Amino acid sequence: MKRKNKKPFTSFDAGSWEPSETVADEILAINLRPVDEASVVVRPDALDRFYVEELVAKKAEAQPLLWDAAGEAAAREPEAEAAELGTAAAVAEHVTAEQREIAKAARDLYELAARVLGPCTRRPAGEKVPYNLRFAAILGGDVAGVAGAAILLGETVTLGLLQAISSGTAAVTSGLIAHEVKDSRLARKRQKPIEDLTKDERRFAHLFQGGDSGERIAKWVVGGALLIGTCIAGSIFALRTTTEGSTAGWAFGLLAAAVALASWANVYHYTDEVADLIDARRSDSQREAKRLVTLSHDKSIARRARAAAEAISIR
Repeated sequence: MKRKNKKPFTSFDAGSWEPSETVADEILAINLRPVDEASVVVRPDALDRFYVEELVAKKAEAQPLLWDAAGEAAAREPEAEAAELGTAAAVAEHVTAEQREIAKAARDLYELAARVLGPCTRRPAGEKVPYNLRFAAILGGDVAGVAGAAILLGETVTLGLLQAISSGTAAVTSGLIAHEVKDSRLARKRQKPIEDLTKDERRFAHLFQGGDSGERIAKWVVGGALLIGTCIAGSIFALRTTTEGSTAGWAFGLLAAAVALASWANVYHYTDEVADLIDARRSDSQREAKRLVTLSHDKSIARRARAAAEAISIR
C-alpha cells in the first residue's frame, strides 16, 4: 500500500508500509567505490580538543538556554492574559462551586420527595395540560354566554366582552376553592401518628397530620364560592329572560351554573398537595441545574484556561 501525494517523499514515510519509489531508486543508485587501503590516525594524548570542537560544544550548551528564552518570550502574552483574567475567573469558579452545592441540594430534596411521597400522590401523570385546556374551555363558554346576553340587551361589544370576561373569570376562580376541600380530604387519608412516621417521612410531617382547625373556615369560603356561581347564573338568567324569553333564560342560566360547577370539578380532580410539592421540588432542581450550566460557561474561566494551556504548550 502506497500513500498518494502530489509531491514525492524524500524520506521514509511513517504513514506508509513501504518507502517511496524516489527514495528506493536513490538507494539503489548508490555505488560504493572500491579503495586500495584505508588508515586511521588516532589523536595523540598530548593534543587537546580543536577550537572547532569547543565552538560546537559551546553552541550545544547554549541551545537549551536559547529555547527556554524563546519559550518565555512566546508564552509571555498568553500568560499575561491568564493573569489578567485570574480574579474574574476565581470569582466565577467560586460562584460556580457554590451553585453546584445548591443544585445538588435541590436535586437531593427532589429525589427524597419523589421517593417518600410518590406513593401518596393521587393525580394522574400528565394531567396538567388537560387541566389547563378544560380551564380555558370553561372560561370561554362562560364568557360567550354573558357576552351574548349583554350585547343582545343593547350593550356595546367592547363593554359586553369586558363584563363577560370579568364574570367568567369570577366563575372559574370560584372553582379554585375546591383546592381546600380536596386537600382536606387527602390530608385525612394520609394521616398517621407521629410515632409511625419513618425518618424520611418526618421531614414532611405536616403532610401526615390530617385535618386542622382551618377546615371550619374553609366551609365558609366554599359557601362564598357557591354564592358567586349563583349570582352569575342568576344574572345570565335575568338577561336572557329579558331579551329572549323565559326558556332561553332558564337554559343559559343553568348553563352558567353548570360552568361554575364544572370549574369546581376540574379543580377538585386536579388538586393534589403532594403532587404539587413534588412538582415544585422538580422545578427547583431544574432551575438550579440551569443556573449551574449558565455559570459554568462563564467566558473568563474558559479564556483563562485557554491562555494557560497555550502558554504551557508553547514552552
